[in-house]
Amino acid sequence: MFTSAGYSLVALIGCTLVLMCQSQGPDTSLNTVWISKVFSDNMWGYAPSSTRNKECTRQGDLYRTHLRNSTLWAVQMLDASVITPSGLIDGDNTQFGHADQCIQTRVPIRNFRTQFCLPTATFSPQSHQLYPEFYDNQTRDWPPYDMDKTVWSFLRPRDKSIRLSRLKFSWGLCVPEVCTANDIQTSLDTTLAEAFREHNISFRVELTSVMCYSGKEMEERHMPLIGKLWV
Repeated sequence: MFTSAGYSLVALIGCTLVLMCQSQGPDTSLNTVWISKVFSDNMWGYAPSSTRNKECTRQGDLYRTHLRNSTLWAVQMLDASVITPSGLIDGDNTQFGHADQCIQTRVPIRNFRTQFCLPTATFSPQSHQLYPEFYDNQTRDWPPYDMDKTVWSFLRPRDKSIRLSRLKFSWGLCVPEVCTANDIQTSLDTTLAEAFREHNISFRVELTSVMCYSGKEMEERHMPLIGKLWV
Protein backbone atom coordinates (compact mmCIF):
# COMPACT_ATOMS: atom_id res chain seq x y z
CA MET A 1 0.00 0.00 0.00
CA PHE A 2 1.06 3.55 -0.71
CA THR A 3 2.08 5.77 2.15
CA SER A 4 1.09 9.43 2.21
CA ALA A 5 4.55 10.23 0.87
CA GLY A 6 3.98 7.78 -1.98
CA TYR A 7 0.68 9.39 -2.95
CA SER A 8 2.34 12.79 -2.89
CA LEU A 9 5.08 11.54 -5.21
CA VAL A 10 2.54 10.08 -7.67
CA ALA A 11 0.55 13.31 -7.65
CA LEU A 12 3.71 15.32 -8.26
CA ILE A 13 4.70 13.11 -11.21
CA GLY A 14 1.18 13.36 -12.65
CA CYS A 15 1.16 17.14 -12.46
CA THR A 16 4.60 17.29 -14.05
CA LEU A 17 3.48 15.11 -16.98
CA VAL A 18 0.39 17.26 -17.55
CA LEU A 19 2.46 20.43 -17.60
CA MET A 20 4.95 18.85 -20.01
CA CYS A 21 2.17 17.79 -22.38
CA GLN A 22 0.64 21.25 -22.26
CA SER A 23 3.96 22.93 -22.95
CA GLN A 24 4.65 20.64 -25.90
CA GLY A 25 1.20 21.07 -27.43
CA PRO A 26 0.42 23.61 -30.18
CA ASP A 27 0.23 27.26 -29.18
CA THR A 28 -3.41 27.99 -29.98
CA SER A 29 -2.90 31.67 -29.24
CA LEU A 30 -0.94 31.97 -32.48
CA ASN A 31 -2.95 31.30 -35.61
CA THR A 32 -2.41 32.10 -39.25
CA VAL A 33 -5.07 34.22 -40.90
CA TRP A 34 -5.99 35.34 -44.40
CA ILE A 35 -5.80 39.04 -45.24
CA SER A 36 -9.45 39.54 -46.19
CA LYS A 37 -10.72 38.41 -42.77
CA VAL A 38 -8.76 40.93 -40.70
CA PHE A 39 -9.29 43.69 -43.27
CA SER A 40 -13.06 43.18 -43.41
CA ASP A 41 -13.49 42.95 -39.64
CA ASN A 42 -11.85 46.35 -39.20
CA MET A 43 -13.23 48.19 -42.22
CA TRP A 44 -16.89 47.53 -41.36
CA GLY A 45 -16.79 50.09 -38.58
CA TYR A 46 -13.99 52.30 -39.90
CA ALA A 47 -14.41 56.07 -39.92
CA PRO A 48 -11.55 58.54 -40.46
CA SER A 49 -10.36 60.66 -37.56
CA SER A 50 -7.58 63.17 -36.96
CA THR A 51 -5.84 64.80 -34.03
CA ARG A 52 -5.28 67.94 -36.14
CA ASN A 53 -8.55 68.08 -38.08
CA LYS A 54 -11.43 68.17 -35.59
CA GLU A 55 -14.06 68.49 -38.31
CA CYS A 56 -12.80 65.28 -39.92
CA THR A 57 -13.21 63.49 -36.59
CA ARG A 58 -16.65 65.02 -36.03
CA GLN A 59 -17.95 63.97 -39.44
CA GLY A 60 -16.35 60.56 -39.06
CA ASP A 61 -18.22 60.11 -35.78
CA LEU A 62 -21.46 61.22 -37.46
CA TYR A 63 -20.93 58.67 -40.21
CA ARG A 64 -20.27 55.88 -37.71
CA THR A 65 -23.36 56.79 -35.65
CA HIS A 66 -25.66 56.88 -38.67
CA LEU A 67 -24.14 53.65 -39.96
CA ARG A 68 -25.13 51.93 -36.70
CA ASN A 69 -28.68 53.22 -37.27
CA SER A 70 -28.65 51.98 -40.90
CA THR A 71 -29.30 55.51 -42.18
CA LEU A 72 -29.48 55.43 -45.98
CA TRP A 73 -26.70 57.90 -46.77
CA ALA A 74 -24.25 56.23 -44.36
CA VAL A 75 -24.96 52.76 -45.73
CA GLN A 76 -24.54 54.15 -49.26
CA MET A 77 -21.04 55.31 -48.32
CA LEU A 78 -20.23 51.91 -46.82
CA ASP A 79 -21.70 50.09 -49.80
CA ALA A 80 -19.62 52.20 -52.19
CA SER A 81 -16.42 51.17 -50.41
CA VAL A 82 -14.48 47.93 -50.72
CA ILE A 83 -14.97 46.15 -47.41
CA THR A 84 -13.73 42.69 -48.32
CA PRO A 85 -10.98 42.48 -50.97
CA SER A 86 -11.27 39.50 -53.29
CA GLY A 87 -9.24 38.06 -56.12
CA LEU A 88 -5.91 38.98 -54.54
CA ILE A 89 -4.45 35.55 -55.26
CA ASP A 90 -5.37 35.97 -58.92
CA GLY A 91 -3.65 39.36 -59.07
CA ASP A 92 -6.68 41.67 -58.79
CA ASN A 93 -4.65 44.38 -57.11
CA THR A 94 -6.92 47.35 -57.86
CA GLN A 95 -10.46 47.14 -56.53
CA PHE A 96 -12.49 50.26 -57.17
CA GLY A 97 -15.74 49.69 -55.35
CA HIS A 98 -18.46 52.09 -56.58
CA ALA A 99 -17.00 55.55 -57.07
CA ASP A 100 -20.08 57.15 -58.65
CA GLN A 101 -22.33 55.93 -55.84
CA CYS A 102 -19.98 57.53 -53.33
CA ILE A 103 -19.77 60.89 -55.08
CA GLN A 104 -23.52 61.02 -55.71
CA THR A 105 -24.47 60.27 -52.09
CA ARG A 106 -26.46 63.20 -50.72
CA VAL A 107 -25.86 63.71 -47.01
CA PRO A 108 -28.59 65.84 -45.34
CA ILE A 109 -26.13 67.37 -42.88
CA ARG A 110 -24.70 70.86 -43.30
CA ASN A 111 -21.23 70.94 -44.91
CA PHE A 112 -21.03 67.14 -45.06
CA ARG A 113 -19.93 66.03 -48.53
CA THR A 114 -18.35 62.81 -49.71
CA GLN A 115 -15.13 62.00 -51.53
CA PHE A 116 -13.80 58.80 -53.06
CA CYS A 117 -10.23 57.72 -52.34
CA LEU A 118 -8.02 54.89 -53.54
CA PRO A 119 -5.48 54.02 -50.81
CA THR A 120 -2.82 51.37 -51.37
CA ALA A 121 -1.83 48.71 -48.85
CA THR A 122 1.37 46.66 -48.69
CA PHE A 123 1.45 43.59 -46.46
CA SER A 124 3.73 40.70 -45.54
CA PRO A 125 3.98 38.17 -42.69
CA GLN A 126 6.63 38.85 -40.06
CA SER A 127 6.81 35.49 -38.26
CA HIS A 128 8.98 32.61 -39.48
CA GLN A 129 7.18 30.37 -36.99
CA LEU A 130 3.66 31.10 -38.27
CA TYR A 131 4.45 31.55 -41.96
CA PRO A 132 7.54 29.40 -42.68
CA GLU A 133 6.67 28.78 -46.34
CA PHE A 134 6.73 32.53 -47.03
CA TYR A 135 10.47 32.40 -46.35
CA ASP A 136 11.15 29.12 -48.17
CA ASN A 137 13.30 29.89 -51.21
CA GLN A 138 12.96 26.31 -52.42
CA THR A 139 9.30 26.78 -53.37
CA ARG A 140 8.86 26.61 -57.13
CA ASP A 141 8.13 29.89 -58.94
CA TRP A 142 6.10 28.49 -61.80
CA PRO A 143 2.90 26.47 -62.26
CA PRO A 144 1.63 23.97 -61.48
CA TYR A 145 1.92 25.19 -57.89
CA ASP A 146 1.76 22.83 -54.92
CA MET A 147 -1.88 23.19 -53.83
CA ASP A 148 -1.17 21.46 -50.49
CA LYS A 149 1.06 24.30 -49.33
CA THR A 150 -0.25 27.43 -47.62
CA VAL A 151 -1.26 30.53 -49.53
CA TRP A 152 1.83 32.26 -48.15
CA SER A 153 4.02 29.93 -50.18
CA PHE A 154 2.29 31.23 -53.30
CA LEU A 155 2.48 34.89 -52.21
CA ARG A 156 6.11 34.94 -51.18
CA PRO A 157 8.48 37.35 -53.02
CA ARG A 158 9.84 35.83 -56.19
CA ASP A 159 11.23 36.56 -59.63
CA LYS A 160 9.25 39.54 -61.01
CA SER A 161 9.88 38.36 -64.56
CA ILE A 162 7.62 35.39 -63.78
CA ARG A 163 4.77 37.29 -62.16
CA LEU A 164 4.08 40.44 -60.16
CA SER A 165 3.89 40.52 -56.38
CA ARG A 166 0.51 39.85 -54.78
CA LEU A 167 1.57 41.66 -51.61
CA LYS A 168 0.03 45.00 -52.56
CA PHE A 169 -3.48 46.14 -53.43
CA SER A 170 -5.54 49.33 -53.75
CA TRP A 171 -9.17 49.69 -52.75
CA GLY A 172 -11.99 52.19 -53.08
CA LEU A 173 -13.05 54.06 -49.96
CA CYS A 174 -15.89 56.56 -49.47
CA VAL A 175 -15.19 59.10 -46.71
CA PRO A 176 -16.11 62.67 -45.69
CA GLU A 177 -14.62 65.26 -48.05
CA VAL A 178 -13.37 67.38 -45.14
CA CYS A 179 -10.76 64.73 -44.27
CA THR A 180 -7.38 65.16 -45.95
CA ALA A 181 -5.41 62.34 -47.53
CA ASN A 182 -3.04 62.47 -44.56
CA ASP A 183 -5.96 62.22 -42.11
CA ILE A 184 -7.25 59.14 -43.90
CA GLN A 185 -3.85 57.48 -44.30
CA THR A 186 -2.94 58.01 -40.65
CA SER A 187 -6.24 56.67 -39.30
CA LEU A 188 -6.19 53.70 -41.70
CA ASP A 189 -2.62 52.90 -40.72
CA THR A 190 -3.51 53.06 -37.04
CA THR A 191 -6.63 50.92 -37.42
CA LEU A 192 -5.29 48.26 -39.78
CA ALA A 193 -1.63 48.08 -38.76
CA GLU A 194 -2.55 47.38 -35.14
CA ALA A 195 -5.10 44.74 -36.14
CA PHE A 196 -2.68 42.91 -38.43
CA ARG A 197 0.15 43.16 -35.91
CA GLU A 198 -1.83 40.81 -33.65
CA HIS A 199 -1.39 38.17 -36.37
CA ASN A 200 2.30 38.95 -36.99
CA ILE A 201 1.57 40.57 -40.34
CA SER A 202 3.02 43.91 -41.40
CA PHE A 203 0.38 46.12 -43.03
CA ARG A 204 1.18 49.62 -44.31
CA VAL A 205 -1.17 52.10 -46.02
CA GLU A 206 -0.22 54.86 -48.46
CA LEU A 207 -2.52 57.59 -49.79
CA THR A 208 -1.79 60.84 -51.61
CA SER A 209 -4.17 63.71 -52.31
CA VAL A 210 -4.21 62.96 -56.05
CA MET A 211 -5.93 59.65 -55.27
CA CYS A 212 -8.93 61.35 -53.63
CA TYR A 213 -11.72 62.97 -55.64
CA SER A 214 -14.87 64.85 -54.67
CA GLY A 215 -18.05 65.74 -56.53
CA LYS A 216 -16.87 69.33 -56.88
CA GLU A 217 -13.69 68.22 -58.64
CA MET A 218 -15.68 66.01 -60.99
CA GLU A 219 -17.78 69.01 -62.07
CA GLU A 220 -14.71 71.19 -62.59
CA ARG A 221 -12.75 68.64 -64.63
CA HIS A 222 -15.68 67.20 -66.64
CA MET A 223 -14.29 63.67 -66.59
CA PRO A 224 -15.81 60.44 -65.24
CA LEU A 225 -14.31 59.48 -61.89
CA ILE A 226 -13.02 56.08 -63.00
CA GLY A 227 -11.26 57.80 -65.89
CA LYS A 228 -9.42 60.06 -63.45
CA LEU A 229 -8.35 57.15 -61.29
CA TRP A 230 -6.98 55.29 -64.29
CA VAL A 231 -5.15 58.37 -65.55
